[in-house]
Formats: sequence, structure tokens, C-alpha cells
Amino acid sequence: MVRLHAVAMPSLELGPMALLQDPRSERRVLVNIGAFEASSIIMHLEGIKPGRPLTHHLLASIMREQNLVITSVEIHADPPQTGDGFSASLNYRKGLFKRSRNIRPSDALALAVETDAPIYVNARMLEATAVLFDDLLDTPDSIPTWYCDTQHQPLHKELL
Repeated sequence: MVRLHAVAMPSLELGPMALLQDPRSERRVLVNIGAFEASSIIMHLEGIKPGRPLTHHLLASIMREQNLVITSVEIHADPPQTGDGFSASLNYRKGLFKRSRNIRPSDALALAVETDAPIYVNARMLEATAVLFDDLLDTPDSIPTWYCDTQHQPLHKELL
């Protein structure tokens, strides 16, 4: 299991990214996410409740009303030719009935944060795509836009 460690924009060329961390190691994986999903995640972490629910808030609310429980989110590595490198599965249940849906990683992460569902990344994928936080700081176009971890603690005091 990994945890959402941060929402970030590590360079001017890249859009928002989620930084997932294996709590047992220093391995972290960057996953591209959309601007709306990044906003939804940050709003949830900050406890900001919009006047009307955003899409991820609405879907999570409807699922709760229908007694559907998100049991986990899985992030998968895609073959290089299929896109940005990641796909995801949303696993949910109602009673004994279990389902799994293919979903964009950004939507999966936003729903996992909204519902406190566990996030899983394949161990081989984590090792193959892992980055060390210090490597992210060494890139010439790094900019100080790391948000914070889910305990609202700065990731690196020089960045905030």
C-alpha cells in the first residue's frame, strides 16, 4: 500500500502530479493528474467544502447513499505505447457483490482521498518507476510548488 504524499507541479512543462510514497521505503512514484483532480484533492486535504459538490465529491456521496464502498484503488503501469504510463482500477463493493472498473489514475486518486480508500501500486512497478525526492529537487526547472502531505506537513521546508 502507498499513500498520497503530495500534490505537486515539479516543473513548468509538466502538469499537476500526485506523489505516491511507499511508507516502508523512500520509494516514490509520480503520477500525472488533471488540474481538476488536483484541485479536488487539495480542497479535501484543506477541508474546503465548495457550495456545490465537485464531480469527485458528488460521485463519492452517491456511492455512500447507495451503500457502495470503495475498497481500494490500484495504480498499474501501462506498456510504453499506450499513453502516460499509468492506468488504474477502482475496486468497490455492495454487500457481497464486488466490482472493479478501469478508471483514470487521477480520478481514482481523487476518489481514494475523498473516501479514505487504500491505494496500491504493484511492487515491481514501484521499484521500476520510483524516484527519490532529492532527485526531483536536482532538476534545473524545479519550482517550489509542492503542496503537502496528507498530514498537512510541509514536505521540504525550503520548498514552501
